[in-house]
Amino acid sequence: MPSLEFKQNIHSITVDEDPVELIEFHHSSLSQPMRFVRDNRDFYSLGFLYSRCPSMTYSLPQNGGIANPTSQLTLNYVGYEVSKALEDTLGAKDGNIVIKYCLRSRPDIIEYSYVFDIETASMSENGSVVFSLNYNNLYNKKTTPFSYRPNTAEGLA
Repeated sequence: MPSLEFKQNIHSITVDEDPVELIEFHHSSLSQPMRFVRDNRDFYSLGFLYSRCPSMTYSLPQNGGIANPTSQLTLNYVGYEVSKALEDTLGAKDGNIVIKYCLRSRPDIIEYSYVFDIETASMSENGSVVFSLNYNNLYNKKTTPFSYRPNTAEGLA
């Protein structure tokens, strides 16, 4: 559950500090996740170094009709390490992206964390990586299937 200070900072017009957005690229063939921060300087959180990536864009999903909605995360000007990792992971197949939020004043307290499965990943000529993300595993929580019974849904009896 996010802290009160975090909630106030994301919902206020004037804020004490902007939340920090941390991006992790996980894949089973990588020895450790690749970590990026949407910022102009590197950032440490939970003892891990997040490399700066100030030019990062995220597009919300488009309604695809029958298909599952996907969104796009674009990391601009990321360099050779990321392109090599995309080659090593065969285009990030079976990988995932974890997006975390924290406050700069409390980098070791993760306020929110979301896990997205990667559908596709591609590298453009200008050094940008585009990840197509799906929402199949967004909450990553087990659920109990709800059955409609006469005592839970009136009119079925």
